[in-house]
Amino acid sequence: MAGARREVSAGGVVARRRAAGQGGADGAGAIEVALIRPAGRGPGDGERGAAKATWCLPKGLVAPGETPEAAALREVREETGLTAAVLHAFEPISYVYVDKWHDPGCRVFKKVHFFLMRATGGDPRDHDHEVDEVRFFPLPDAEKVASYRGERALLRSLARGEAGEAAARALATVASAPSA
Repeated sequence: MAGARREVSAGGVVARRRAAGQGGADGAGAIEVALIRPAGRGPGDGERGAAKATWCLPKGLVAPGETPEAAALREVREETGLTAAVLHAFEPISYVYVDKWHDPGCRVFKKVHFFLMRATGGDPRDHDHEVDEVRFFPLPDAEKVASYRGERALLRSLARGEAGEAAARALATVASAPSA
């Protein structure tokens, strides 16, 4: 191993109410969440030619002097093209991975602060160069599509109403808000 480092990131579970006239089994009014497909992480991309695309929640490093909430809002805007309002802070997710890109072989101890957000505007086509695609998925489907275990667990707990009373109340405000 080439050493170890710590990283702190922040991101968002950006939710919206499905607009009338949009397809899907859940119909109008169902909650959808935005997932991103990072650049070069589609089927057949990368050194091993992954069989399926990588889908994840928008997130990125917290800059020096920046709060996790501010970083999450910035990353959501950059990676999804969307503006959002923070409704709820989840417990951080911690994990360890080996860096293959910047410092090969370095073990990274990572903590990610995720926030439940309501989409308030913007356009998913306005994402930055780090993202190939932004797509909204019905909340119950998002955890099946998400590629990372911690993010799947977070989405599953939210979809099943197991993320706590405050998260459930926050999600209810999305369900009652006008479609973004």
